[in-house]
Amino acid sequence: MASKSRPDTDPIAPASAAEVALNALPGAVLRFGLDGRISLLNPAAERMLGMGENDALARPLADILQLVGHKDRLPLLPPLLHDLSQGNLASLGDQACLITQEGLELEVEGQAAPIFAADGRASEGVLLMRDVTEAREQQRKQAWLAEHDALTGAMNRQAFEDRLARVINSKRASEYPMTLLVIGLDSYDAVRSREGQSAGNELLIQIVRLLQTRLRDTDSIGRLDEAQLGITLAACPDDVAERIARTLYDSLSQHKLHWGKVEYPADISMGVVHIPPNWETLDRVMDAGQAACAQSHAGRGIAIYAN
Repeated sequence: MASKSRPDTDPIAPASAAEVALNALPGAVLRFGLDGRISLLNPAAERMLGMGENDALARPLADILQLVGHKDRLPLLPPLLHDLSQGNLASLGDQACLITQEGLELEVEGQAAPIFAADGRASEGVLLMRDVTEAREQQRKQAWLAEHDALTGAMNRQAFEDRLARVINSKRASEYPMTLLVIGLDSYDAVRSREGQSAGNELLIQIVRLLQTRLRDTDSIGRLDEAQLGITLAACPDDVAERIARTLYDSLSQHKLHWGKVEYPADISMGVVHIPPNWETLDRVMDAGQAACAQSHAGRGIAIYAN
């Protein structure tokens, strides 16, 4: 029996190998004319943009591909199209954001390549792009945790001392006076032993938040150990630093932790060290701060280190 001949046109034509490969790519692929018209979106691009290919074909590229710089908010599409028109590869860089049709903002990375016509001129471009929002958020989180105390949000000891050491070893010593404050939270152990770790943690959190509302943007606060904090007052004359220290001491001494039906005062000790120009080692500065804080703890009130 003779086989039936295949019609010239199938109702549903099989996808080409190129289409199958394109649809399987996890990243977004967009093909467009340099005149600003979309000619192809793969499924990943449709999902990322929030628009089907048929809808995209009828709209200008600038309406669909809204790319801006993460920090400067400048549009990225015009320079990308210019590079492609010159026959060059174009990268989105590391600050690109895509604004989707739903108004969502995604951090993206990718690269575009020109497609050349028969006359050798670039007439189209293809952009490969992927969503890196979650990955970059994790990177920022890890970078933040590497320098900050997870409980209070203050700098951790290593980061605090690294910053202090850089300033000490810089040329600021002869030009900008700087003061170190070391604050001991003396009531921490009593609160923790009576009410538990959660209460001790809450007292620390409240103290750091209170300090942050009273410090300048140029000042730094770090958690030196379980119940001790450090503050650097940069470019601050000694008399001004002592007034700031007194204000902080009074504010902290008046603070109370309300835990259940009990109030716990935030008893503190505070050591003040005016860092002289000839001190070039971090250890010397930190030892002076610890000594002044211990003196304050023994006698109450603020203790100013006598060089």
